[in-house]
Amino acid sequence: MSQSILDIILAILGGIKPNTPTIEPARTSAKYPVTVLLDAGHGLTRLGSGDWNYQRDEWYGVLEDLAVQSIALGTHRNLIECKKVLLTRPLPGSTDGESPGVSGNPRWKEAAVYWLRSVLDGHPQAHGVTEVASSGTDRDKDINCRPRYANLEGADYLISLHVNAQEVKRNKPLDARGVTVYYKYGCQKSKDLAAKLYDVLKDHPFHGDLDPQKRGCRDGQEFTRKKGIMRDCACPVVIVEFLFYTNKDDAAILADESNLIWAGQRIAAGLKLHLDTEG
Repeated sequence: MSQSILDIILAILGGIKPNTPTIEPARTSAKYPVTVLLDAGHGLTRLGSGDWNYQRDEWYGVLEDLAVQSIALGTHRNLIECKKVLLTRPLPGSTDGESPGVSGNPRWKEAAVYWLRSVLDGHPQAHGVTEVASSGTDRDKDINCRPRYANLEGADYLISLHVNAQEVKRNKPLDARGVTVYYKYGCQKSKDLAAKLYDVLKDHPFHGDLDPQKRGCRDGQEFTRKKGIMRDCACPVVIVEFLFYTNKDDAAILADESNLIWAGQRIAAGLKLHLDTEG
């Protein structure tokens, strides 16, 4: 019997829909009574032509759309002391993440908008989260749905995970390196969290100083003005840019998944340091 037929039979018998996403329940006795939304950036997206493509280009064997999922994995594993941890994309290795998505690829590789359509299927506010965008493209819907989901769930923090890229310009070397954490303009909690995250990410036990150019924490005023995560999200937001995949030396670090998992673990540690000081 095929898996799809079995899913349908189980759905009829159990009163559930096939491939219903598994949503992590809230922990009633959590040390940190907060809801955190982990947002792994980008992912496979349907183009206007109907073809599917990743939102970022691959450099030196590193594809941001997938690399950030390893960072998310490391973070998620280490936030069990929080009341609730939500995801904009399911994790690799999970039942949800490895199940086929609308592109035919595992769901963990797809952009957030496709996962959240499944999560919010039947919800009265689903359309406003996943379908409303000025251009109507799936890419714009993907950008918009992430902060709107945070608002819908009443998240206390949104942590958006990325690896950075330098703009390619003629006769300019791709020498930008390091770690940058952006905070939401005018939000002190966001600024404080960004400082904690940068402090725990800038030094690696084997690779040493990961931010030789001292990029540090930066005001995300530009992001706050434009459409997207910072402007549209009600809660404190940080955007973590872990190294530059357009730089050969940084990309060599990013190509080792253990370094991505390490970054995720450090992000979880930085969030807990921040929550401890918040009291």
